[in-house]
Amino acid sequence: MKSKSDYKYPTWVWIIFVLIMLLSFIGSSYSFATLIWVVIFFLLKPSFTSWAIEKKKNPVFPFLLVAVLGLIGFGIYYLYYLGCKKSKKKKLNSKKKIKKSANVWKIIGIIFLSILGLIILVWFFWDSGNIDEELLKRIEENVVLVKYEYAEKMSDGTYFEGEASGSGVFISEDGENYYLFTNRHVVDCGYWNLEEMCWERLWEKIQVRTRDGKFHEVTEIAYAPHEIDIVQLTIKKEIGDFYRVLEYTSEPYENEFVIAVGYPTFSSKTVEFSVSGGYITGFRELLMDDGFAFEVIDSDAYTNFGSSGGGLFNEEGDLLGINTWIDEDYYEGYAISYYFLNNIEENFFFCEEDAYVEGDDCVGKCAEDEISSIKDGLCYEEANKECEDGDYFCEDPSDYCFKGQCIFCPDGSYLFEDGECYYKGTKERPYG
Repeated sequence: MKSKSDYKYPTWVWIIFVLIMLLSFIGSSYSFATLIWVVIFFLLKPSFTSWAIEKKKNPVFPFLLVAVLGLIGFGIYYLYYLGCKKSKKKKLNSKKKIKKSANVWKIIGIIFLSILGLIILVWFFWDSGNIDEELLKRIEENVVLVKYEYAEKMSDGTYFEGEASGSGVFISEDGENYYLFTNRHVVDCGYWNLEEMCWERLWEKIQVRTRDGKFHEVTEIAYAPHEIDIVQLTIKKEIGDFYRVLEYTSEPYENEFVIAVGYPTFSSKTVEFSVSGGYITGFRELLMDDGFAFEVIDSDAYTNFGSSGGGLFNEEGDLLGINTWIDEDYYEGYAISYYFLNNIEENFFFCEEDAYVEGDDCVGKCAEDEISSIKDGLCYEEANKECEDGDYFCEDPSDYCFKGQCIFCPDGSYLFEDGECYYKGTKERPYG
């Protein structure tokens, strides 16, 4: 993950900055002061950008702030120049009178441009991220922390355990259950790491932590069709549980104020509840590999890693989308439209307890003493070391006699009936 000071400014910002700096240098008696501002800015650039991100503001603004200072320098010089020119037209031949008249214009310029600069400074440093406390409280009740633990076999049979976390949003309830949305990549190691590590799932455990501090076991997972990065989680209602679910949701529109909420990663073992305000900057249509199209909401309500699965809300507290991706370079967040998800929810699918999801299909789990073959994905047992033909044997007792051939497997690995060598450190254990 990049540090906050690694923010990359768009090309157009650099162009504007350079042009204004050049203007401020042309014949300006304030060039030296402007140069000092430029040097100071570049020395403090990491602090400026970090401050902006922490305050949920766009880091482009401190950059442009210095450019505005350069423009003020040029403006003051230009008004001074106009004052001199006007004085000459009035035939104020006395150098003293010309200077006095020009200074009046210079003072007017300083006052006017200082007020303008002050307005810009106040606008930038003013904490515009204030969100109604009552609204924030309602939104907080709607967002949860999602914890995912899993054990799996790599493609060579090696055992591996891992964990991840993200965010989730309550969307509905019935007499027995609560239902939530989160991202599939939060709770499916195979969605983002199938080839390298998560080859065969052994067990998985998903928990939801609500704002009251309770942990709830997820009893069922429904997967969005076309491998869209969304799942629906189910948790049981317990006595005394009462969590806010969606009452109403509306369609978003461009430039609408939005609030991104989630649990981004604070450190390797900790997360924090985060709220970020911003505006919808546009909409886009994305295509899955099978050609299926869906809508995504772009906004500058920036979120960090771990906020995946959290909600994008409007000022009324309506859920507009599920936060799914971020663009660190351009300080943008992308949320899958809830309006779209609501229309395809009936097409979500489930996998049985003895199976796990892979792509758009459910794959049956192999028995503890079997391996999922890297050749065809089927389950195979360990091969017999003894030769079927009693008159044939392998000179090295560690070799496998398999289909008339002696096959050697590396230390710690075993030959299985598909003819491949695998490790057997499964540490299979019951779930729960």
